[in-house]
Amino acid sequence: MPRQCTAVEGRCYLLNSAVITADGLYRYTALQLEAASVWLLAAPVVSCIRYAETVDALERLVGLPEGTLAVSDRTISMQPGDEALCFRPAYPAGVRYGVDSLTQHYTLGLLVRLVEPGP
Repeated sequence: MPRQCTAVEGRCYLLNSAVITADGLYRYTALQLEAASVWLLAAPVVSCIRYAETVDALERLVGLPEGTLAVSDRTISMQPGDEALCFRPAYPAGVRYGVDSLTQHYTLGLLVRLVEPGP
C-alpha cells in the first residue's frame, strides 16, 4: 500500500490521467480502490480534474459527500516530492460516458515526482 500523502513532503494532486507535468524523474504505481481511498483521505488535495462527472464518480467510489472534491482546469508543474492520484476513465468500446459508467470503468494510480540525486 502506498504511503499517505502529506503536505510536508510535497503537494498532493488529483489528475484524470498520468501526465508528466515537468521534466524530471517519476514513478507510477497502479493502485486498488482501497489504497487510493486511504491516500485521498489522508491529506488535503488540489484537484486538477476538469469534468464534473469524473469528480462525482471518484467521490462516489471513495464514499465522499457530493461536492467534497473540486472541479478545476488548473494546470500544474509537479515538483520533486509531489504526488498525484490519477483517476483515469478506461472505457471499452460502446460504453457511454457518465458517472455510472465511470464507477465501473477506470484505472487508479499514484504518480510521484522523485527527488533527483545531486551531482
